[in-house]
Amino acid sequence: DAALLDVLLPGMSGFDVLESIRGKDETKDLPVTVISNFNQQKDKERATALGAGFFVKALVNPDDIVNQVEQMLLGKHI
Repeated sequence: DAALLDVLLPGMSGFDVLESIRGKDETKDLPVTVISNFNQQKDKERATALGAGFFVKALVNPDDIVNQVEQMLLGKHI
């Protein structure tokens, strides 16, 4: 299992969801990649601190996302 998580979600931020994922024993080690429209250093740092990868939608090749998900599913940390 792995998750792709957008930062902008209705009702709460993707970081709130990620913190919830990390706070539960059954999902704390779930590989997560955060995807954002914004290229904010603070967002990259927050994702990294929470053990997630980070991509900026406008700057990433979709193949890079596919490759990262494949690596996550193989149990390799990026």
